[in-house]
Amino acid sequence: MLLHGAGSPPAMRRRIADRPDPAIGDASAEFVRTMVECGAPMGIEGLVEAYGRPPGELAAASDPKLRAGVAEAWRDRPMALQLALLTDPDPTVRAAATDDSLRD
Repeated sequence: MLLHGAGSPPAMRRRIADRPDPAIGDASAEFVRTMVECGAPMGIEGLVEAYGRPPGELAAASDPKLRAGVAEAWRDRPMALQLALLTDPDPTVRAAATDDSLRD
């Protein structure tokens, strides 16, 4: 996970991701998915990379844990998306969207 952050060179991340062994190339994405399932906070960049979809699509995912993760991680989301998250049918998503400590 240390190699996944913005501090690691893109060439190094590509080298790891291009390894023929899928367990190595997919380790970071699998770690992010596991953290989402556990409800652990993740950065929006990590979510986008792991799920391969833009933040707006992730915020509309069928999985409420992923929607809550996006609500926690994507601080500068558009107002329309904020309203959608605040009215989400899942209480965990609504709670994540109302956490003012995470909003800039």
